[in-house]
Amino acid sequence: MGPVAGSLVLGRLAAARGRQAAVLIALAVAVLIPVLIGASTQITADAALGRALQRLPVGERSAIVSFNGFLTPDELAAMDRLSRDRLADLTQGPVRRQLVHRTLSDGSGVDFVLAATDGLAGAVRLVSGRMPAGCTPQRCEVVEIEATTGDLAGAQPRVADLGLVVVGTVRRSDPLLLSGTFGIDGRTPVLLADGVGPVTGVSAFSAIGHSYGWVGELDRSVISARGVQGWIGVVDAAADALVRGRPGTILTVPESGVAAELDRADASASRFSLLAGGCGLLLLGAAMIGGAALRPDVLRFAEALRRRGLGPVRIRVVVLGEALVLVVAAGLVGLGLGAGAAGVLLADAGLLTRAAVGEALVSALPMVIGLLAAAFALLAIVLRPGAANEPAAWRAVTGSAAGALAALVLIASRGSADSSRPDSLLVALPALLLLSAALLAARTWPWLVRAVLRLLPRRAVAARLAVTGIAGRPLIAASCLALLVAAIGATGFAASYRATLDRGALDQAAFAVPTDVRVTSGSRPVLAEASLADYARLAPGSTVVPVLRQAGSLKVGAGRTDVIQFVGTDPAALTGIRRWSAVVGDPDPRAVAGRIDVAKASAGLGLPAGSVMKIALRRELPDVLVIAWLRAADGRESAVHLASKDDVLVGELPAGRWSLASLAVSQDEGAGTRRQHRLGESASTAEIPSGVIGLGSVTVDGAAVDNPWGAWNGEGLTIAPGGAWADFTYRITAASAFVWSTPIPAGAPGSSVPLRVAADPVTAAQSSTLTLTLAGQSVTAQVVATLPRFPTVSGRFVLADADGLGPLFSRLTPGAGQPGEIWLGLPDLPDLPDSGTTDEVRTAFAAAPFDGVTAQWSAGVARDLRTDPVAQGAQRVLFLAALATLAVALAAVVLLVVGERTEDAAEFLTWEAGGLRPGLLRRALWGRAVLIVVVAVPAGVVAGLALTVLTARLVRLTAGAGVPQPPLVPVVGAGTAIPLVLGAFVVALAVAAGVALTSFREEEPRW
Repeated sequence: MGPVAGSLVLGRLAAARGRQAAVLIALAVAVLIPVLIGASTQITADAALGRALQRLPVGERSAIVSFNGFLTPDELAAMDRLSRDRLADLTQGPVRRQLVHRTLSDGSGVDFVLAATDGLAGAVRLVSGRMPAGCTPQRCEVVEIEATTGDLAGAQPRVADLGLVVVGTVRRSDPLLLSGTFGIDGRTPVLLADGVGPVTGVSAFSAIGHSYGWVGELDRSVISARGVQGWIGVVDAAADALVRGRPGTILTVPESGVAAELDRADASASRFSLLAGGCGLLLLGAAMIGGAALRPDVLRFAEALRRRGLGPVRIRVVVLGEALVLVVAAGLVGLGLGAGAAGVLLADAGLLTRAAVGEALVSALPMVIGLLAAAFALLAIVLRPGAANEPAAWRAVTGSAAGALAALVLIASRGSADSSRPDSLLVALPALLLLSAALLAARTWPWLVRAVLRLLPRRAVAARLAVTGIAGRPLIAASCLALLVAAIGATGFAASYRATLDRGALDQAAFAVPTDVRVTSGSRPVLAEASLADYARLAPGSTVVPVLRQAGSLKVGAGRTDVIQFVGTDPAALTGIRRWSAVVGDPDPRAVAGRIDVAKASAGLGLPAGSVMKIALRRELPDVLVIAWLRAADGRESAVHLASKDDVLVGELPAGRWSLASLAVSQDEGAGTRRQHRLGESASTAEIPSGVIGLGSVTVDGAAVDNPWGAWNGEGLTIAPGGAWADFTYRITAASAFVWSTPIPAGAPGSSVPLRVAADPVTAAQSSTLTLTLAGQSVTAQVVATLPRFPTVSGRFVLADADGLGPLFSRLTPGAGQPGEIWLGLPDLPDLPDSGTTDEVRTAFAAAPFDGVTAQWSAGVARDLRTDPVAQGAQRVLFLAALATLAVALAAVVLLVVGERTEDAAEFLTWEAGGLRPGLLRRALWGRAVLIVVVAVPAGVVAGLALTVLTARLVRLTAGAGVPQPPLVPVVGAGTAIPLVLGAFVVALAVAAGVALTSFREEEPRW
């Protein structure tokens, strides 16, 4: 560009008087959006990382260096330097060194662990006694970590002969002490010495295997700054250095959990950045609207230059120079605004640093450069001097609309996408649908204008003048309309999708926790920790629902089976499942309950209250083991080993009232092992253990049971008339041989009555009568109802009455018929409780007898989903992009009025000279903006609703990149979108009205 062209460009920009404002604002905001996306991505990743670390046990939020073996003092010192040096790249705060010996026994039946750490006083809190004063090879003072759980709680090992002296009791105050890979079973006493070095010299333990460890708290800032791959690279480098320094050294970090959470954040940000990028493209279109509005002025300027002797090439250079300066200026303004906005967002999240703002700018550069390059190319075309080819422009709009619609239909026809079936095209659906809606609105605009003009009465002079003026330049108005439709659609989608996710959080919480609280336990049955009465006492009016669950299988083809979950509950409790219709997808829980309901089965032979049960033997007991399986009225089961003494089988009963459900006969461990050896050493089968057990009277603490054997059944059982005695001729072909006092349950082998179940649609479609496999045996089930889903169950399932399923479980596997979880419903508890009842129940769950169970709250699950950093980050991106687009769209409305006033100034003066009042002309000018807004609002609302519905149905992922169960239900976010959009348009139309009121008094334009 020569000096003449340069001076012309600078002079024109100096005299622009805001003519380029539309282009500058639209492009600046388009550049702003990628920067905001970059900042939001950082915030989301950091919050997701913090949440992932927070959910880990305190001791596992760490990096641990461990070495199992023996080290000399010099080797230990070198290992200490190496470990601390490598952990410095991964952790923050002090690194704790510790040592743990393998579990030993004191010879009296008490196991214990000897451990040590440096700076013991800073890692524990003294409960009783005193802290260790020293440790020598012959006498080492230690303290015992206070035991709070397990059978050995309070037991102190006898270690004086080993050179250990217990001088006190302590509690851990440092969560890193004996954590992670150095964690010790809470039932094993732990003796702690002060100092790793001295303990290695204790004589009695010099040959005992032990592990050294160095542990430090993970540095969250390092992970956030480096990202997933960068952090994993640091971990790998540290692990390699440790192995090179000391072969056999292991570095342990929660790598998979952290990486999965950050990958989830990246996936969600990428998906929703597509929509934000689509908003950026729409803003690019807004810039083109401004360029089109600027074109008449550019043509007049070019004509003036031509009359003054400037050639076509120089004129084109001047116009291109103006476009280039506009684009560069908009880019700089947008980056500056983006840096400021990113700084505000990052500061609010506590992440404000120059590096963080710089990272947001750098991450946005590829999209920014692409947007600015496209803007310059399009402006060069729009502003090119010469005759405008409007028909070609309309043909381009038509072709683009048709192409966008075809692509939309094609993508939608590909089916839904989820985390197991990702579809990069399908997640582009939001931006494509908005683009399609915008192009369709633009293409139908001329037809709509002509229709409105025909419908307006002749007396509506101002309205007819407004429509006539717009009809004269439909391309600019259509472009403004397209931008408004897309902006309203994006805003409506952001609000509706947020409302959809809020509704989905409640549905997913009810799916995971069907009532208020779901109670589970670890290795012990849930009713072994607390009784049904204990749960009922938690809050007056509570409902306590025991639930049974076990995995089985169903044959679906040659050589192929599917896992199927057996679930049992009280049918009457189905009406208490929260949000039934949304969670299950079935309209009537009462109908399902009526179909699966069965009569309560007998628990077995009722036993009198007491502590010792005796079964008289009618003959000498063979060399076998006999176990009595007991069942309580609440579903609990207990195994009692019966010992043979003086021709009587004797067993101690647990507290409570019980029924004798079955007897199991098996070989003792030694006989079973010898038989297995014989089977392995011989091609022929070994003998099958068999014999006869004569069973007589049954008493509990001397109280006899009437007719004890009359209702029993089982293979090889012979019952005397009246049921006073029975002979059990057993053959142990499996682990045990059984006889039962309960009738054969429905569905069990030997029963002619199938188990009545409700099944998922796939299972129900296979057959109305199913042959399932459970515990290796065939179970017959009749499908009496179909449920699309059932809470807590993923995949295929059958739902049955717990009164029928419990006896079936017990029949196939004794002990398996007791509830595995409790669904607890508290009285009048809303979705998000904050009441005294809730606090009292939460406090109760932290104390005995509930301290051995895990309570999962439906409200807590919903709150976690709503506050998921990844979901919140995605929503933030949606709203920022939508609001930015809406703001530019509203500015476009105002600038449209300004442009119309400038372009039609002569025509307005002619009308005024012809007798039309200035007020009427001003209404006609303002009416052009009103007409576009009135058309754009319903079209944008429809686009937003369509986008919400299609996204919920086809992109089966939450904003947190998880597959929702149950599926999302589209919800209109009217409470947020309507006030926002209406308020914005009121402001825009008010400003446009102000422009109209000051019209027709402008000075002559200057060049």
